Amino acid sequence: MHPTLALSKKLRELTPQEGQELYEKLKALALDNGLWSEVNGAPVPLKIAAAPWFVTARQTEYLTEVAWAVRQSLKRLTKLWFQRPEARALLPLAPLEEQFFNLFGDPTGLPDERLFCRLDALCRFDGEDWTDSLQFLENNVVGIGGMTYAPAATLLVERLFELLSISHDNFSYLPDPRKLLAEELFQHAVARGLRGEITVALLDDQNQYRLGGEMGRLAKFFQSVGIRALAIDARDLVLDSQGELRAGDNKVDLIYRFVELRELLETPDCLHALRPLWTAFQRGLVVPSLAGDLDHKSTFELLTSDDFASHFRPEWLEILKKHVPWTRLLYERHTTSPLGEKVDLFDYAENNRDRLVLKPNRDCGGCKVLLGSKASGTEWRAALEEAAQRPRGFVIQQSIDLVEEELPCLSESGEVEWSNRYLSLGLFPTNRQTGALGRFSDGAVVNISQNGGVVPLIVLEEDN
Repeated sequence: MHPTLALSKKLRELTPQEGQELYEKLKALALDNGLWSEVNGAPVPLKIAAAPWFVTARQTEYLTEVAWAVRQSLKRLTKLWFQRPEARALLPLAPLEEQFFNLFGDPTGLPDERLFCRLDALCRFDGEDWTDSLQFLENNVVGIGGMTYAPAATLLVERLFELLSISHDNFSYLPDPRKLLAEELFQHAVARGLRGEITVALLDDQNQYRLGGEMGRLAKFFQSVGIRALAIDARDLVLDSQGELRAGDNKVDLIYRFVELRELLETPDCLHALRPLWTAFQRGLVVPSLAGDLDHKSTFELLTSDDFASHFRPEWLEILKKHVPWTRLLYERHTTSPLGEKVDLFDYAENNRDRLVLKPNRDCGGCKVLLGSKASGTEWRAALEEAAQRPRGFVIQQSIDLVEEELPCLSESGEVEWSNRYLSLGLFPTNRQTGALGRFSDGAVVNISQNGGVVPLIVLEEDN
């Protein structure tokens, strides 16, 4: 019997008491393994789908190939931003951010870009033409969540199969994104000439948390696998008298940052206060590098525009054309439609509501994302009017067929709640493999912060 059918049968046979006991065991496992969000200073377990999202090994190979090409393309953004005014127009920065960028002067002297990212996408894994359904929604380079959630969700579903006595010998698992990041940081340390034991500072705005946030959890994991790591506030980074980077009593050799420059550059005085961080950027010790602050949703316009095609490899362009939807930074202008026709952008947006999605260009968490097909004409016009008041603050994107499946969730009462839920995929690609985070929501905007949850991805042997 296929594991999905076996799991469905077992879940439907649970009594409320058995369901409640199962929920409590999985809840404890979630809290112990970082599968929670902080609410008012306390950990609250995330909603977990009581069923995995199955993929095949060949499908994961294709996901890796495609996502890696997108990631490599993102590395070209910084030099494009410095060299092409047209790129700067599509990747607008706040004035203080722009000042920080311009402190570097000639971009040709910058160290090679280094980034680790999560690429959000929609995909249906059934059917012969499943590759055509893979469409990227956006890129996340700074502040990428889910690195802890993905392996924890896998652990929970593995335990679920054990508790329900369902065979899972033919399962394999996608790599832990935290381990992929650790490997990348090690490679970067070697490339920068760092030797011996190094200390990695995990940079965030620690004022936001009581429990350490994502970087606190990542620091604990790194320490558990023998990596010297500490979660610090960005403002705690200093240069000592020898020009060495330090945080408190600790020397800092390499930085992984979870915070954007715009979150730190609140006043002109901040430019001076961030001199140690600027020095770390200049030395090539920060991951992600400056390209992280260009992870706007309008990136997808730049990656697919004929005006910039000469900056990308032909094989990347082929992938981008197939898997990146038409996207435009929204402001008063004429541009080409998805069919290549010359159009007034606001007129096109107003007249093609059912085919479009409106998104803030740089905000995250699903806030103010509006699917035209789910909005009334009045709601859509009001959203476009707001966007007109914030030129270059929003993008419009060609809508993608939503992925919807029936998924079970265990409730605290022990009831198994079966419902059609929307799914999305987050990929953490490297050149050899990719980690993945599945997410679900009752609403069409799939985001954990929008009352969404996590669904683990499991690799199933293909003869099943």
